[in-house]
Amino acid sequence: MKNKFISLFSLSVVLFSCNTNNLNNNDFKVVGTVNNASNGQSQYKFDGMINRTDGAPVPVPTPTPTPTPDPNSITVYNATLFAGSPTGVNGDQNGQGSNALFSYHYNMLTDYQNNLYFISNGYLKKIDPLGNVTDRYWSTLDGSPMNSRIATTSIGFDFLGNMYSAYSYKMLKTSPDGNATTIYECNCGIPYNVPNSARIALDNKDNPQNIMFIPNDTPTAVIRKISLDGTISTFANHLVGEMISDSNGGFIVSNNFQVKRMSNSSELTTIAGSGIQGYVDSNLQNSQFNGISSIAIYKNNNYIVADSGKLRLISNDGNVSTMIINNLDPLLKYRFPYNFVYSSVVTDSNDNIYAFDSNHFRIVKLTPQNIILSQPKDNKNYNITTIAGDGNNAQTNGQGTNSSFGYPTAIAYHKETGNIFVFDSIVYPQGVSYGTYSPKIRKIDTSNNVNDFYTSTEFINDLALNPNGSMTIATGGGSSIQELDTNGIKITNNLNSGERKYSGIAKDSLGNLYSSDITYNIIRKNGNLFAGTLGQLGEYGFQYGAVGTAKFNSPQGLAVDNIGNVYVADTKNNCIRKVDPSGNTTTLAGSLLEGFKDGNGTNAKFRRPTNLAVDNLGYVYVSDTGNNRIRKIAPNGDVWTIAGDRNSSYKDGLSIDSSFNNPTGITIDNSTGNVYVSDTNNKRIRKLTPQ
Repeated sequence: MKNKFISLFSLSVVLFSCNTNNLNNNDFKVVGTVNNASNGQSQYKFDGMINRTDGAPVPVPTPTPTPTPDPNSITVYNATLFAGSPTGVNGDQNGQGSNALFSYHYNMLTDYQNNLYFISNGYLKKIDPLGNVTDRYWSTLDGSPMNSRIATTSIGFDFLGNMYSAYSYKMLKTSPDGNATTIYECNCGIPYNVPNSARIALDNKDNPQNIMFIPNDTPTAVIRKISLDGTISTFANHLVGEMISDSNGGFIVSNNFQVKRMSNSSELTTIAGSGIQGYVDSNLQNSQFNGISSIAIYKNNNYIVADSGKLRLISNDGNVSTMIINNLDPLLKYRFPYNFVYSSVVTDSNDNIYAFDSNHFRIVKLTPQNIILSQPKDNKNYNITTIAGDGNNAQTNGQGTNSSFGYPTAIAYHKETGNIFVFDSIVYPQGVSYGTYSPKIRKIDTSNNVNDFYTSTEFINDLALNPNGSMTIATGGGSSIQELDTNGIKITNNLNSGERKYSGIAKDSLGNLYSSDITYNIIRKNGNLFAGTLGQLGEYGFQYGAVGTAKFNSPQGLAVDNIGNVYVADTKNNCIRKVDPSGNTTTLAGSLLEGFKDGNGTNAKFRRPTNLAVDNLGYVYVSDTGNNRIRKIAPNGDVWTIAGDRNSSYKDGLSIDSSFNNPTGITIDNSTGNVYVSDTNNKRIRKLTPQ
């Protein structure tokens, strides 16, 4: 390919090649390689610096093979604040990172230098790779001085940094130094000609020759085209929501609840989606999309879409999966009652991913991390300390061991605030006034201050925290599901379950609610059968297999991992069960015979395990209540004891030199690896710190 090179940018808008014969400079500078999707060859990408010296053809290096992913691994995406408010404050303020303020936005993309652009409050914002936010200005318009912020509804860039934008019924071309010229001005008496569109995409020729746009005065499906000489025409009659340029001279569009490739002759081929509105992760033919608001091109010919507030990855073979996003950044706080809602997504040439959280007016950066799911025993030791409770049968608020608990059971850690929530009650001895009194949810803050959060009239079997700080509880002895807001005020009664009794609940990253129904000995998802066999009332057993085949016996605590596997404390079967996202049940560890034994899989033994938690690496932590121990299970099934010596006693110390008395609730802080346990009969909250 003599005297020609191709520049491929993850711009979400512009990708094309350039003929260097038309350039005045004599050189260009090579800064790296990217893969050309059309021919599989690696070619040089351009950084805007032209420094050619010898006139020799550009060598084409041998492409680097894409590594085969480990079948026992997953990719998670760690979210950090890139720019905008940590707490969800909106506004119009430039600055670095968290000092900037944004309002409602649209049309986010990156340029050839990996600067990020988007439109906030009708004006164009630029964010450099370090997170510095500034306004983009026009210096002139058609030769007349402007010196004003660029106001626009949609933008696109070519590889030289020229920007194409819709403004005041015009299509403009603006050079990197801010000089704008009019390519086309609308005759507003002609239908479909108003270029105040929500989406612009450039064709992918040697140089951009045409600007495609979706006009905002279109009553029917149409995509219009403006050539650089100002000629306007209809390019395609398709109903398109999103449209970006791809690397092959065409476009990627959303159409009919599908993601499709549109050729430069306007023909459509499906990349993913069945065409049925919904939200289903599956293959090309069976996946479903609900409301695509943004599309980005990602590495290895993959795509990322923002769909109904979630980010979903489309692989190059058409498989769709919801991206697993870990929020471990303390700056990413929640504004009640809002969760993260990702409305736009872009990538840059370094494969960085940026997403706009429209509920919090900020941009997050997502960094992929590969996690191996087949790890064995890690041999970590834990130091066990007491963070709250003095052992007295009371409900005294105070700090640390100056507080008291009666009968602490269910426990949950809120990673966004670091607060711990515990269900507590007073249990009086039989013969005095037998029963459960003063059922409360208590809150332990990061300084170990204990205060009442919610006072109930009924026993609470379990609780699950939502990212925004609200809470789902199984109350009334597990007969109903209710919601509490961040102030501990009951806001809904989601489900009156009648004869069902929910002993455990958990939520996944999509907000699905899983519950263990000890009345029917099954696992439910959003109230419907998910795992086990729905037989007669009280029917139980032990069996692995698909929905309708597997059986449980008094399932209690639940936990969900990053990829949707549900772990179940199958209490009376003395096992820990694993249910995959399709509802197939296997035994991770334990056997039907109760006892105590470390080992692998079914060679290990438990005695009435009641609750469990799972960390980001897939390790499961179990309250082995009958053995007064805390056990840990590796993804490969290895089981070992990390705390407790079986004695029904109280003792802080290192791992098995510590003692517990009827440990029940268990939760984990994934950012530190700290594990928190309700040591029920000791009336204390214990902390296990990895050493």
